[in-house]
Amino acid sequence: MAKVLGFTEREARFNRASAYYWGKQYEDLEPWDTPEKPLREKRPSIQIGLTRKAVNRINAHLFGEGHAPTWKSEQEDKDINEALADVVSASGLRRRYLEIGRLGCLHGTVAVGFYVFDDGRIDTEIINAGKAEPKFGRDDRAMAIELGIAFDELLELIEYWRTFKDDEETGERVETWHRRDWTVNATIEYFPVAGPISEKVKWKEDAEATVTHGLGFVPAEWITPIDVAHDIDGAPLVEDVEFGLEDEVNYTLSQTGRGIRYNQEPTLLFVGVDPANDAAIRRGGNNTLLVQNDPGDASGKADAKLLEMNGTGSASAMDYTRMVRNLFNEIVQVVDHDPAQFIGAASGVALERLLYPMVLLVQNLRPGYEEGLGRLLLKMLRATGASKADDTRISAVWPPVVEPTAVDLREHSAAIVQLYELGLIDRQKAIEYLAPFLDIEDVGEFLDRVDSGVMAAGTAEPK
Repeated sequence: MAKVLGFTEREARFNRASAYYWGKQYEDLEPWDTPEKPLREKRPSIQIGLTRKAVNRINAHLFGEGHAPTWKSEQEDKDINEALADVVSASGLRRRYLEIGRLGCLHGTVAVGFYVFDDGRIDTEIINAGKAEPKFGRDDRAMAIELGIAFDELLELIEYWRTFKDDEETGERVETWHRRDWTVNATIEYFPVAGPISEKVKWKEDAEATVTHGLGFVPAEWITPIDVAHDIDGAPLVEDVEFGLEDEVNYTLSQTGRGIRYNQEPTLLFVGVDPANDAAIRRGGNNTLLVQNDPGDASGKADAKLLEMNGTGSASAMDYTRMVRNLFNEIVQVVDHDPAQFIGAASGVALERLLYPMVLLVQNLRPGYEEGLGRLLLKMLRATGASKADDTRISAVWPPVVEPTAVDLREHSAAIVQLYELGLIDRQKAIEYLAPFLDIEDVGEFLDRVDSGVMAAGTAEPK
């Protein structure tokens, strides 16, 4: 992979996206109030974080409260399903869903690894994919065949990263490089090396920190929610075009804000006064501007007035800002709706229509996350010795992107009760129709509980 100022192109790209997400894209520029500097060489005074808002909104519909998936074996194996639930809970993977979703949306790629300890505990770690280099089965077919791993499965994952620390004696900033290799047999740690470094640096293994697992596969996954042909990285949701639009909004708002502040302290204008002694035009209420009468004006009358903007410029700037912001949202497929539209009750169908571009995007992202996280969970099952793990396939059960509302429940329940009373559907089918609204995951189990008297019919609570 090509190098850019000592970094890979991937790291440079990921760093740029992260800078826009955290609002640090202008850190190297002069402050906004720096005089005699071109506009784009200064930090804008206003930043509204379009990238952060877009990624967070999409991620909330992917892995936010009530939207994260549950997992099951496609063979409906009860033991495997219980083991899956245990692994997801014990490994802390559920707590990392939002970060996995955020990085996948922002960078297009996210890497996740895990460790299994001697006492059986398991822990997950999010790997900085921008500072890692993966090697897949297709990169070394002979080794892949020998190990029995798939064409697209990881054969190796090498991490490089650096840290900085100020030297206590000299005060200089000291650069240190680190390395970790995730292989099919071990997670190899190396002693840090003082930087800067070259590709010829000799790394020495830290045997005490190295973990020899002997799993026969890499305990990590390289996840790309949206694949890109002939590229190991996926497609991020926000790229250079959108970053440019965010810059345009930030600078336009900053300029508009400056104009409004100037208007709050107008300049005093004297007309009919000799301007010879006025060396320069100075804005603000403490300054004056001296102007001679028009040569064609024979009256010679003097006058004084305050110079203020007429407001059309600010209004045009705000209209332009809204247009650019809407264009950004349209490209990223984020719907920035007005809550006032739904002061009254609204059905899930109406909300889904309103949010349709974003719903469609979330539905397109889900299969990539499902495939990557499913492979990771299968590896965890195998690593923890879950029975039959080698023979199972894992799939995700995703909740609706837009949850049904009380309006939907009322409309559907009335129709379903009528169909049931007419004998057009049986009780099983009626409950299946209502299950999404009543948060019933297993209809058969629910009916068994009702028939056995464990619970009375009608006690299920809507979401």
